[in-house]
Amino acid sequence: MILIGNILEGLVIIALRVPFSLCFRSFTTEINTIHYEFNSKILSNFSLELLSCNDRNKINGSFSLAKNLNGMDALNWVTLDTKNGKQPTLYNLTSDVCKFVGKYDDYFNPVHSGVVKLIKKFIKGLPPHCPFKKSNTISVMGFYLDEDLLPPYLPDVNFTGFLGL
Repeated sequence: MILIGNILEGLVIIALRVPFSLCFRSFTTEINTIHYEFNSKILSNFSLELLSCNDRNKINGSFSLAKNLNGMDALNWVTLDTKNGKQPTLYNLTSDVCKFVGKYDDYFNPVHSGVVKLIKKFIKGLPPHCPFKKSNTISVMGFYLDEDLLPPYLPDVNFTGFLGL
């Protein structure tokens, strides 16, 4: 499951169920469910839908910033959902939002780098650098967890993640 949220000034949550399984590349990904909430002080609108397209579940949607974003922290963590019910942490990072979506090569964590690459690939209209200005609609089109942008050694388990401001 991946959760995306705003934890400093309110809440934006997207919940995704993401099982990993063996295939030609050591794994494939699939998003089975989605849930979200947002803070209207940060986003003037936010909508997402889960669609089945070309044998994959993908997310389409859009959002608009209600205010300029600069000098805020972004938090990203991922845990493993093990069969015994424990959730060991794969990684836990906090960074200024500008650096978070800026140069992902600065991070030593290849899973996080893959997440940032996915954000940049599928969120059209996201400004390339800060400040992120109050904006028109920014689109999320055909988002899925592209295995080619993630490390090949991830374990064959479900994941829970959080991405927030």
